[in-house]
Amino acid sequence: MSGVSSGKFVLSILLLWFVLYIPSLGHAELKGEEGRRAMPGIQMLQTGNWLIPHIGGEPYFNKPPMTNWLVAMSVRLCGSVSEFSVRLPAAIFVLILALVLIITPTSLPLLLRFLAAILFLTCFTTIEKGRVIEIEGLLLSLTGLTCFWWLFCVIDSRSPLLSFSVPALAMSVALLMKGPVAYLPFYCLLLGVYIHTKDRKYIISWSHLFFLLFSLAALYSWYQAVDNSGMADKLARTAKQQMGGRVMPEEIDWGNWFETAILSPRIFLPWLLLLPCCWQKKYIVNIPGEHLQFYFGLRTALVIALIVHNAFPGTMTRYSMPTVPLAMLLLAWALYYNKALESADKYWSGLLTLLLYASPATAAAVAFRYGYNFISLTTLFFVVLLSIIILRGKLFRRAKTELVLLTAILIAMGVNIYTSASTLIDLDPYSRRETADAIENVIPDDKQLYICNPGYQPFVFYLDSQKYHYIAAEAILAERPEYLLIREGDYQALALEVQTGSMSYAIVLDFIYRENGRFLLLRSN
Repeated sequence: MSGVSSGKFVLSILLLWFVLYIPSLGHAELKGEEGRRAMPGIQMLQTGNWLIPHIGGEPYFNKPPMTNWLVAMSVRLCGSVSEFSVRLPAAIFVLILALVLIITPTSLPLLLRFLAAILFLTCFTTIEKGRVIEIEGLLLSLTGLTCFWWLFCVIDSRSPLLSFSVPALAMSVALLMKGPVAYLPFYCLLLGVYIHTKDRKYIISWSHLFFLLFSLAALYSWYQAVDNSGMADKLARTAKQQMGGRVMPEEIDWGNWFETAILSPRIFLPWLLLLPCCWQKKYIVNIPGEHLQFYFGLRTALVIALIVHNAFPGTMTRYSMPTVPLAMLLLAWALYYNKALESADKYWSGLLTLLLYASPATAAAVAFRYGYNFISLTTLFFVVLLSIIILRGKLFRRAKTELVLLTAILIAMGVNIYTSASTLIDLDPYSRRETADAIENVIPDDKQLYICNPGYQPFVFYLDSQKYHYIAAEAILAERPEYLLIREGDYQALALEVQTGSMSYAIVLDFIYRENGRFLLLRSN
């Protein structure tokens, strides 16, 4: 491929990524596990303690701190605490992997790798996790980077040291994000390739030992720092509970385990419908002989990884998500070398063309009903422009590739329309923003709020991080905070103590937040 063509591929990836991952990224409130990833990072900025994550003033060791560090750095770079600033790292990691597929020098055709990048960006799992600050979105990108670099180097017979250098760096970050389970997809790939190549030089080598030592060094250093702080026992207990719940929970739900394992391939939607092509002879017969064993190795690795991730009773669908990059490269490999058009492709093409022309009308209807912001209108314009280029065949000329690209554009349009419309729709009756606003409206601007033993409460994220502090129950009488947010149970114990003291509190706000119970905002008299 020429340099101009390469530039067009990179530009197309940047445009598609922007359309899929940036519009309305900061609109929706934090959901799911996002608060557990974002709030420790915010507290790191407040306290300056970047070593030990905290939630609600208490150490939080359920996961290593890399995700929290990324959140803290993103907030500092963006200059403010917002949903956009804490979610941006996940979107950037997704982009990095897509660009790595394009710019990494390898003998695999550039168009094949571009197709893999498109499949990855438009996989529903990538879109879902790349628009929230959860570990899975970051981890699947790091897994893809680790596996792709190693595989491309092995395909081109590069030195083992070069093959393991970049994976060592990426894996060290992944281990500080998820722990040792981050190794699983990579070693499934090593095993799959070895089964079909019987080449041990990339497995039994000093470079492989370097990879292990380097990748473990960062995690071990963090553990040693925690040990020096006197919290190693708490970290060890939490890690044991986390691994125990995954490998062997107290009660095995056989039905849920079976259902999760059977339905785990849904993480590859919408491209799951095409994935069986990877096992059909007509899709792989044209793969060059020097690449065929690596194709089979990747296919075997995907199967092994899915089996391993679902082999434990405590498994969840999200545990298999790091296999998404492997599946997308495998599918791109099969589709690229299938030159024959089938009857089903004609129906696929006709449906896509119809939907492609219908999408702008749908977008216009949404704009008329709900309104559009400037970013949404701009991104929609570029999506329509890109679709016109592809329909005219000026950029891509392979029929199979065009069908995939048209599908990707439709997905981008759908996501753009959905995110634009959803900015005016809020179905959550327990608004975190409204709860935080109600608290801040009671407290004068020049006063500080102290929060006692809140546990994990996502509404705290929406409080002004410069105006609140955490306080232990036993320190209340000594520090005498003027404004205090406390649980009802802790308030009852506090009321007994202050009756004999020289201070008293009046309730200025009383609210119930979700299932977490009743909270009281107190003001000292």
